[in-house]
Amino acid sequence: VHLHESVSTAIMRMVRHGVAASQAAFIEDAVIAHLREIRRAKVYAAYAEAAADPTFMAEMAATTQAFDVTVSDGCDA
Repeated sequence: VHLHESVSTAIMRMVRHGVAASQAAFIEDAVIAHLREIRRAKVYAAYAEAAADPTFMAEMAATTQAFDVTVSDGCDA
């Protein structure tokens, strides 16, 4: 992997300051964080798509309403 010199310098500086145990560990952490963000974006896009689907939203409302009777289960109120 070839990194721009300024990126490589910044990574080495982070390692010297104890942010990561090594350059490889720093890069691995960065890649994992980026992959996590990509997955999160896909999940939120799916949430947005579902929220825009009237059929899905109607099913969710019906399911929520069906469980409303359980809200006070186990409560002495």
